[in-house]
Amino acid sequence: MYMNDHAVALGRERALLQREPRFVKNYMAELDVEVILVPFDPRFCHIDMIFNVIADKVCVACVSALNEDFLRRLKDEKWQIIETSPVDVLYLLGNCLPSTEE
Repeated sequence: MYMNDHAVALGRERALLQREPRFVKNYMAELDVEVILVPFDPRFCHIDMIFNVIADKVCVACVSALNEDFLRRLKDEKWQIIETSPVDVLYLLGNCLPSTEE
């Protein structure tokens, strides 16, 4: 999930975090893009179910499904977080596309 021109959140099931995705990190580093590993519970399938960027520093997120380090980073970077619940996630209420219209 692209966060901005220089950062991407890469969702990883907690069990798979042991196998670091070096290829992705190395490739993105060549493009001057930081890869942020975001562990999550596999019942949420993939990261855009629980974290979705909809505008510059604005996201829809299931806060209870994201880890504390990632949430702290979002808060430190002054992201506006529109919160959804785990039940909302099951109905795909946070899985949306950004609009370029103001």
